[in-house]
Order: sequence, then structure tokens, then C-alpha cells
Amino acid sequence: MRNAAICVLVLIFLVAWAGSAWAHVPYLEVGDYTYDNPFQVRKSVEQSIAVYSWLDFDFPDFHSTKIDTYVFTLTEPAEVFLQSIVPACQGYEDFAPWFALVGPGLPEPTEDYPFFVPPGDGVIVTPYEVEHPRPTFYEPFGNQVYFDGPTFNQTISQPGDYLVYYWDPDEMGGDYCAIIGDKEIWQLDDILRALINTPLIRQKKELHITCLPPDADDDTVPPDDDTVPPDDDVTPPDDDNDNDDNDNADDDNDYADDDSAGDDDDNGGDDGGCGS
Repeated sequence: MRNAAICVLVLIFLVAWAGSAWAHVPYLEVGDYTYDNPFQVRKSVEQSIAVYSWLDFDFPDFHSTKIDTYVFTLTEPAEVFLQSIVPACQGYEDFAPWFALVGPGLPEPTEDYPFFVPPGDGVIVTPYEVEHPRPTFYEPFGNQVYFDGPTFNQTISQPGDYLVYYWDPDEMGGDYCAIIGDKEIWQLDDILRALINTPLIRQKKELHITCLPPDADDDTVPPDDDTVPPDDDVTPPDDDNDNDDNDNADDDNDYADDDSAGDDDDNGGDDGGCGS
């Protein structure tokens, strides 16, 4: 019975996964991935995995100087795909962790970086430049929205050990996802891992903050003074004019029409929202 239940769960997972174009094997960070205790890519570096990670804060100043380290070994040429993405949450509008590939045969470093480069190795840094409005995408596998991030995709030929570093030059810190590999390769242990971790991700249990919708960018929300007329532009009618002659009554009616139009404009701004 237990084997049958597992088979049913695997079948349900495969059916759900078949409709997803973003089916990475999900890993959850269980501790800091330091240089001495890195995340080990134990299978092919071409297998698509997503490591849901966290650049922690340094207390008490709440800056983040953490550097997460991932390692893999090449015995033959392989296509190395790397990406950095960030949950689209309030507070992360400017959070943009960079990453770098370090290993043999890569270009020599030309400047200082906040990580260790073994003697004889080279470095390729992929910066994460934030643009506003910041592009997002929906990831159906975890039912979450992410800020799109930079990618590295290059065939690496020289055998050896390679390091991938993720860090935040602005020292903001926060949740991010390290994408390694872009080929959907699934084995039984990968399916079981996804069955355990995917429900947690869909409930946002991997995050270290309460994920509220991000703040709108200034250039997408009209300023208040563009939609609400200043108070001194309109003078309310005087009650003393109620018994004036017909000309004054007509003037009052003209004003009432203008006032109604102003109300319509205000309602339209509230109901239509930005861009209506």
C-alpha cells in the first residue's frame, strides 16, 4: 500500500510538472553556504536546480556581508548556466545579488572581489543591475512571482573544481534563488525532494519575510497633484445667493455643472487607476 501511495504521489507530481516550463529540482538552504561549507552540486552541473537561499544580516548594523558558495567539478566540457532571481516582495525592490564563476581557464581577475580566488584560477562576474520598473515573471512550479535576474550561459571545457559565489554588493541582504543548470533531468530522489519541498515553497515557508506585494515604482503611479485639483481652484457657492435673480441662479447652475464634472474626474481617477 505504501509503494502504491508513493507511485500515486509521483504520478500527480509528474502531471503537475508537465505543465511547468520552470521545473528546477528545489533545494532549501539549511545553513550558511560558506567557503568551508559550500553547497555541493553532486550531479551534473547541467541539471536544472534551484537553491532557495538567504543572505543573512550582520548584527547589530543589519548590513549583509555574507557570501554564499556553491561548488561543482567538471571532468568533461559542459554547458554552465547560472542565474540570480529574487522574490517579488515588498522590501526587495532594490535587492539584487550578484554572482561570479571562479575556476581554471577563466580570465584573470583584474580587480578585488569580496571572495577568495584560488591561485591560478580566473573569475567571471555577472552583475545584477536593477531597472525600474523592474521586470517580473510568474513561476508556476512554486506559484510565486520573481524579479527577473541576469544569467550566465557558457560552455566550460577545462576540467577542474569550480566555485560560484553569490553576494550583495549593496549589503541589503535577503531571500534569493540561485539557479544552476537549465536541463530538466529528473531521478527518483529528485522527485521525492520536490514532493517534500514544493508544498513548502508554495506556502512561502522558505522566505524569511512576510511577502507582501512590492511597492509600485514612482514612474508608474501618477502623483497626487495630477489627479486631485488644488483646493483654491474651486470656490464653493455662497448660500446667500439662493434668492438672487435669474442671472445669478444661472451662474449657480453653471458652477454646479462644473462641480459635478470635477467629481466625475475624481471618481474616474479612483476607479480607473493608473493608465486608465
